[in-house]
Formats: sequence, C-alpha cells, structure tokens
Amino acid sequence: MTIAIRTFCASLLALALANIGASTSLAIRAGFDSDKDPRFEDMPVTEKFAGKPAPVKLLTTEARRYRTVIREGAREGPNFAGHFTIVTWGCGAGCVQFAIVDAKTGLVYSPRFYVAARTHFDEETDQPDEP
Repeated sequence: MTIAIRTFCASLLALALANIGASTSLAIRAGFDSDKDPRFEDMPVTEKFAGKPAPVKLLTTEARRYRTVIREGAREGPNFAGHFTIVTWGCGAGCVQFAIVDAKTGLVYSPRFYVAARTHFDEETDQPDEP
C-alpha cells in the first residue's frame, strides 16, 4: 500500500468512526466543539498497543465478505492511533475500500463509504468533466 493511500485513509478515520458512532467519545475527550474540524495534533496517542492483536470479530456482513483481507491486514498490527489497524483493498481502478480493526478487541469498523479518484471538475457545476 502506498503512503498516500494509507495517509488518506488515516485522515478519514474520524469520519469513519463518526459514521459508526465511535468518535463521539474521542471528540469529547479531545475537547472539540462542534464548530471546529478535528486535528490530529489535538488527539495525541497516549498509549501504544503492544502484543499480539486480538482475533478479528467478523460480526457484520461486510466484515465477513472481506474476511480474508481484513484478517491478513489485522495480523500486521496497529498502524494508526496506537491500537487501530487500517486495512485497505482495491475495488477497481482508482477505488479503495477499507476497514478499521481494533487490535485490542478485534472489532471491525466498516465505514459506509469508499474512496474513489475523481480528478477533473467543472468549476461552475462541481461535477466531473467528461474524459
């Protein structure tokens, strides 16, 4: 996985967790007010997971559908925020899907979106230009 993809997916972590209802406590702990965008430097990692990651818990249809890539990625251990593993896989040209696995618990968070490349936009309509 390229650094750019990992960095982009990492930057989407807060949004993904918000979609699954997990970031509220992070935002409260970090002292965010609802009018400000969260920043990475406002949420320092205070503990880093050490040890063998917990077995992946495939509790959703989405997690079970991508079980092999999620399990393989989770085995590598945390790569974000101390105890989360961002696992990515391709879903076509310019498309990346991902899941976030908690190394402590094995829980899999599947965001309700994927990342796709859209490069050229018409400035007036904010719609993609035709190739």
